[in-house]
Amino acid sequence: PGNRLAAMVATGNHHGAEDYRYDFHYDEPHLDGGRNGLGQVTRVDYPVGSVAYSYNELGAVETTVERLLEPDFETVSEYTTRVAYDAGIFEGGVIALVAVEHVQS
Repeated sequence: PGNRLAAMVATGNHHGAEDYRYDFHYDEPHLDGGRNGLGQVTRVDYPVGSVAYSYNELGAVETTVERLLEPDFETVSEYTTRVAYDAGIFEGGVIALVAVEHVQS
């Protein structure tokens, strides 16, 4: 709806690389229990995987879950990133980032 980016195609280069398509999804909960996605990008699908986003009450990214197809084209690896913010710390009107945790499953 509206003027949201629905898809993007990265065209091949002069070396003969293939075109790649990225699809953007909005306002939908994802299987990983995403929160506060209304009005936000909630998932991006791309040639070798996808990334899903969850947001806190202020609209800042809280969790990303990235699924990547490994070079064997059979195995899917999952990477979760959790972000913590300190609501008491402000820098230029933006809530400061406090901690980032990466987990591979």
